[in-house]
Amino acid sequence: MLWTIAASILQGWELSVVESTIIVLTIGLSFDFTLHFAVSYRDDKEICVETRICSCLSSAGRACMLGAVTSILCGIPLMFAYTAAFTQVGSLLVTLGISSLFGATFVFPAVLACWSSFRSNKVHVVRF
Repeated sequence: MLWTIAASILQGWELSVVESTIIVLTIGLSFDFTLHFAVSYRDDKEICVETRICSCLSSAGRACMLGAVTSILCGIPLMFAYTAAFTQVGSLLVTLGISSLFGATFVFPAVLACWSSFRSNKVHVVRF
């Protein structure tokens, strides 16, 4: 979500009704792929963390990949529209498809691996 908002700021968008709607859409759509991976990871009964992560990437990864491809393919023609709102929505779909898939495929499994190692080793983090 932050990557998409940062990309919109770099594109020079100013906050109006269209951009506010796009930000609200970004919140829901950016969480979707990660949620699919999390449910797949949770439902796997394997004890080994690496096997669970590989299983979730292979099962939910296909669906998320196809979802990202369709979002990107829908966004590309909109980027060439004459209306600014359609151009911005197309840019959102392309940026969101790429960044959400990257975050769910690479960042989230790394977080799962780190979190699982903390839980299995009973490492306690001291808060200051």
